Order: sequence, then structure tokens, then C-alpha cells
Amino acid sequence: GKDAKDYLKVVEQIEKRIDLLDRLPAMDLNAITMIIRNISIILDFNKHADISIEDIHQHIDDGTILNFIASLDGAQELKSIMKDGPWKGFDKFYVQSLQSIYYAYGGDESRKWGIKNSGICLLLAWTNEIIQMGSGWHPDTNLSELDKE
Repeated sequence: GKDAKDYLKVVEQIEKRIDLLDRLPAMDLNAITMIIRNISIILDFNKHADISIEDIHQHIDDGTILNFIASLDGAQELKSIMKDGPWKGFDKFYVQSLQSIYYAYGGDESRKWGIKNSGICLLLAWTNEIIQMGSGWHPDTNLSELDKE
């Protein structure tokens, strides 16, 4: 009787919360994948091996990380992410997300991500971590439909 009704009430509340979570706006993956693409280009230029993990820590801590990476060869495209374009506010989200990771795991990069030397590689790993922590990505249903044909 009463226990079953209480249980069903709890299940309904959980279902409502899950439904609300599904309605949260998705992180703008176009903006974050643009950052990943630019970090990849920076790595490919092979000019920035001297950027240390500590350099990246400092720029994350003081909030200048986007300006810093946008100044490197290959990353000029990132300047658009810092303007009032389609990703307004994303720069703040990105910096705060990196700061959250840094404050929680700074100094533990080798164990957690296998990064020991390159600040740029660490930035790539942490940018990927932001995607993993986010929500809202769903596979393209049109692609899964092709499998059924």
C-alpha cells in the first residue's frame, strides 16, 4: 500500500528531474571544437614545445588563456571566439571550466592524463575534459538511420 505509493511518488520526481536535465541547453560544441582544432594546429606548427605545463597553469589561473593561445602561430581563428559573435559568453565559460579543472587537478597531470611535458598537450587534454564533463551532445540520428538501411 503506502510504501508502494511513496515509491511511485519518488520515481515520478526522479523522472521529472531527468526530463528537466534533458532540456538544459547543450554546450556549444562548435566553439569548443574550434578551440581543439586550433590547439591541434598549434601542435602541428611544432614551434611551441617550450610552453610548459606551468605556463598553461599561470594563464588559466589569471584568466588569460584564450588570449595567450590566440597569439600563437596557427590559432588566429580563436580571436573570433572572444568577440560578440555567435559564441558570446563562451570565452568566460571556457576559462572558468579550465580553472575548475586546474584547481582540482593541477599538479596531477601525469597520473590523470598522462601529460608530463607539453603545456599545449595539457590544454588539449583539459579542453577534451570539458566536453566529457558537459552534457547535451547527442549522436546525429540521421547517421544511425543509415545503419538500418
